[in-house]
Amino acid sequence: MNVLPPPFVSPACPADCEAFVDTVRECQAKQVALFFEERHDVPEPAILSGDLNAEPGSPEYLDFVGHGWTDSHLVAGNRECDPATGRNCTSGRKDNNLSDLQSTALGVNERIDFIFVVPAGEGSRCAGRIRVAEHPRRPVTTTGIFAGKHNPFEPCGAAPLPICFVSDHSGNQLNLGCGRRRAK
Repeated sequence: MNVLPPPFVSPACPADCEAFVDTVRECQAKQVALFFEERHDVPEPAILSGDLNAEPGSPEYLDFVGHGWTDSHLVAGNRECDPATGRNCTSGRKDNNLSDLQSTALGVNERIDFIFVVPAGEGSRCAGRIRVAEHPRRPVTTTGIFAGKHNPFEPCGAAPLPICFVSDHSGNQLNLGCGRRRAK
């Protein structure tokens, strides 16, 4: 619970949150969900993506999936993050020095970056289908981890060599096809 030191007074907990129960992050997740409920006033799907600093199964994550939002990474058939190997993980590289960015080691051990798909509403002409397979006649982006391995410019490492990773996070990518909804 974040509390300002004296003589400052912490602001009142927003009505959306439970004072002395919700953490700041849990409250922020509730506020984001409410923002989407209030503003998502078109029938097409919406997207929430970013570094949420919350792992799968956390109260923040469960709040989003509890609203019926889709974790695109899992729906696309990708496995959950394996901290031992770094596969399907998005974060964990040191960000206070360049050592992890200059190393070819994957260096990630948690998944805290997400792309959630807020379902299409009634009357939508777009189903918002998450594409998981490559198209047979043209290359397509798959849904899952982006830049989940070091750059292809070998060798990489400390200057003057090219850096191996450009960020302390591996990114996410989503291929969301509209597809037509079937008439009922």
